[in-house]
Amino acid sequence: MPLPDPAPVLVVDDDDLVRSILLSRLERLSIPVVTAASAEEALAKIEVMRVSALVLDLHMPGQSGLVLAEFIRLFGAHLTGVPILIFTGTSLTPETLQLARRFSADVFSKPNDLNALLQRLAVLADPMQQMLRMERMISGSGPTGSGSDHRDPES
Repeated sequence: MPLPDPAPVLVVDDDDLVRSILLSRLERLSIPVVTAASAEEALAKIEVMRVSALVLDLHMPGQSGLVLAEFIRLFGAHLTGVPILIFTGTSLTPETLQLARRFSADVFSKPNDLNALLQRLAVLADPMQQMLRMERMISGSGPTGSGSDHRDPES
């Protein structure tokens, strides 16, 4: 049975430069990617397409990345097993990290963790990994994010 075409990564960030950098770097890795400048735009896109992972900025005009993550986990039945990765330049409070863990979201710090984020996305975008996540979702295993903080402990 052939593998399905890989679903794209959805990058949600209000900063044009961040979206452009992630788009360019992911395309160089042959990872399909689509972008959105807001949580509202992201919601419109995920209503009509499947995604392999979501990369969310924390602070955006309108809904924040955490509000979007919460909405997806509560109401996005077709997104239950989709990994959420938060990529932020904001110093994180223990409360924010706790919320990220609650939504099974991995946390990466801008710009220090860019390579770690790209490595994680390369795994998540792999068609075989996507198929395995879909099988786990069907079997009821739930989200696959680890809810970990990938920031440099020195920062």
